[in-house]
Amino acid sequence: MNREEGHDRGRGRRGGGHHRHREGEQHGGKGAQTYRRGRIVLFLEQMNNRRATLQRQLTQPAFESIKPILVGELKALEQVIEDYIQLFELHDESSRYEQSNSGEGMSGSAAAEGE
Repeated sequence: MNREEGHDRGRGRRGGGHHRHREGEQHGGKGAQTYRRGRIVLFLEQMNNRRATLQRQLTQPAFESIKPILVGELKALEQVIEDYIQLFELHDESSRYEQSNSGEGMSGSAAAEGE
């Protein structure tokens, strides 16, 4: 009798925990996608911050000696950002960023390159 009770108790624990896990998957299946998308958008923001930093450095006299390197890095980073936006279909996020930072972007690097 003790053996059966122990066996039933073990089943109850395992089954209950497993059932809750499945229930969460059914009702909250979008949670992981939302989390991943949030991380993707955060990484895009970080890349845009790096782009802004490179653009700022292009205008500072202290970086004049490495200006060609900065222009190359900026072009490469902008290409990566464009590819990233296309790959993860982040067109909404990229347009929001460009609106908040109007005047910066591909045209900024082209203008800096022509100086």
